[in-house]
Amino acid sequence: MSQQSVSHNQAFAEREYYNTRWEQEGSSASPPNPERVQLVSRLTANLIRKNSCPRILDVGCGNGWILQAISELSPDAVLHGIEPSEAGVANSCRRIPNANISQAMLEDYTTDEVFDIVVCSEVIEHVPEQLVFIRRLAARVRQGGHLIITTPNARYQDTYFKAHQNVVPQPVENWLRPSELIELASKWFTPHDVSTFDLSELLNMSQFMKRARRMARKIPGIYRASTLIDRGLERRGLGLYVIAAFKKSPSYDATIGG
Repeated sequence: MSQQSVSHNQAFAEREYYNTRWEQEGSSASPPNPERVQLVSRLTANLIRKNSCPRILDVGCGNGWILQAISELSPDAVLHGIEPSEAGVANSCRRIPNANISQAMLEDYTTDEVFDIVVCSEVIEHVPEQLVFIRRLAARVRQGGHLIITTPNARYQDTYFKAHQNVVPQPVENWLRPSELIELASKWFTPHDVSTFDLSELLNMSQFMKRARRMARKIPGIYRASTLIDRGLERRGLGLYVIAAFKKSPSYDATIGG
């Protein structure tokens, strides 16, 4: 089988996976990971607070949760999204009627526009050629603009799937550590802010820790202390998910990475 046929079959499998997933989640009243949506939308709003009518692109926008949250925090933002699945596009258009949503893969997104911020949340870990993918993201960010990426932390990939045996892995699962993500992006971007989050979900995989943390919530002083400890550990890269904001480097070269 040719490489082109393999790529085509993989793209088809991914599209079918997401069509099923976004159809199932489309009627939900809240996103499956509200902390991620909140963190990404707030970070975006902070980065564009001095911009007039900032242009934002969400690559792999899914059901549109992040674009919806950004629109609420930054009503004057011009929102764009690309999503390969029909269900995701339909749900995003319904959720954010004023956004420009296109059904496409990043490599097929036919526009010469560049954006103040490009968001790519929980996508890069499902991409086989990650360096090429970041190059394509960089081509969509204006000079001095920002790229925001979230991805599961590779430190815990085996732990996560052992603890969630009912979770079916997606067609591609290439998780990254914070340092690996920084290295990939460094050819086009400089780090602005890199952290992790959702340490609590990781700790709750242990039934003992889950019970202990539930009891701690009943004691305000202990709960506040444990929350501060969590935040400190997350800043040190120990959270379940990575969140990173990068600024486009002046030395940007669109040819790097093929």
